[in-house]
Amino acid sequence: MLNCFSRSPDAFFISPGGSLNKGKQAIRKIYDNFFSGLETIRGEVQEVAYQPAGDGVIAVGTVIFYRKPRGAASDQKTVIWTDYRQKEDGKWVYLFRHAHWPLQHSVLGS
Repeated sequence: MLNCFSRSPDAFFISPGGSLNKGKQAIRKIYDNFFSGLETIRGEVQEVAYQPAGDGVIAVGTVIFYRKPRGAASDQKTVIWTDYRQKEDGKWVYLFRHAHWPLQHSVLGS
């Protein structure tokens, strides 16, 4: 997964839980922790849209992850993400990725 991110020290990932992980080492650590807690995971992209921006592209989308955490029942989680991708050595990589769990209910609609 780490190869999907830019080598830039400014690359960052905001996890679905809200933590900011800046730089390759922090990004590696958050992904290692996430995957070490799982037996299996599979994702289905529900929608994605792209918008050209500068030397790259912004993406926004929704994915459903079907997971089997270690020592727990299988579940599914929906994640909404945004990211900025640019070419680095001829390969598209993330400069940033922000993923979050959707709100269960709208505070404004209450």
